[in-house]
Amino acid sequence: MSATVIAAIAVILVAVVLGTMVTGIFNKLVVYRNRYKNAFAQIEVQLKRRHDLMQETLRLAPLIEQLDVRTGLPLLDIALPALRGLTGAQYQRFKQNISQLVQADDAIDLFEWSLHRILLHELQTHHSNVPPTRVRHHAIASLQPQCELLLSILAHAGQRDTAAAAKAFEQGRRRLNLPQGRLRRAAGNGLAALDDALDTLEEAAPRIKRQILQAAVACITADDMVTATEAELLRAISASLGCPMPPLLLT
Repeated sequence: MSATVIAAIAVILVAVVLGTMVTGIFNKLVVYRNRYKNAFAQIEVQLKRRHDLMQETLRLAPLIEQLDVRTGLPLLDIALPALRGLTGAQYQRFKQNISQLVQADDAIDLFEWSLHRILLHELQTHHSNVPPTRVRHHAIASLQPQCELLLSILAHAGQRDTAAAAKAFEQGRRRLNLPQGRLRRAAGNGLAALDDALDTLEEAAPRIKRQILQAAVACITADDMVTATEAELLRAISASLGCPMPPLLLT
């Protein structure tokens, strides 16, 4: 075989290899271009959905502001079945949005805390494979700090002065038979500490949980009145303990 033929064959082989490489590169570029276009299309869809959601939220906001504060819990109960129908991805986005809204002003009031606690507890139980809470506490005595904090927050939430708060706290303390229980100062009752306390109380035996809930009811009804804030707090506590909320008449 002459050198010319060999050279020609070599050129052809190189051309074939280069052609294959160019074709592969081109195909990859087409794939990347399609992915790029699809990604931007998805972003556009999500932005439109967010815009529509924002517009609907802005439309409803003035109407919601006109509602009586006592309608908060009934509206939440109406919304929960639909929220339980969210997909896993929708639930994660919803949870993130709720957290951002609650923390938007760098301050969390009792209503925001209660709403956040109720929603996340109810929906997390439905959407996540959370194993049953292990029972670690079989006596109230081992939960005295948590019960003290819980009753103190309830007492201060429903009363305007220290004397009335002390009376409300005493009603709850008696239900729990905590002879050493002491009302804590309102300024020292942080909601982050209440989160931790409820996480611990959730590990109590069912009998203890019912007793704690009865004490909470005794505390907020000490003045024969139940405010919307007290009812929202009780609902959050009930959800956290996994106990049905006792029927209450708001005043």
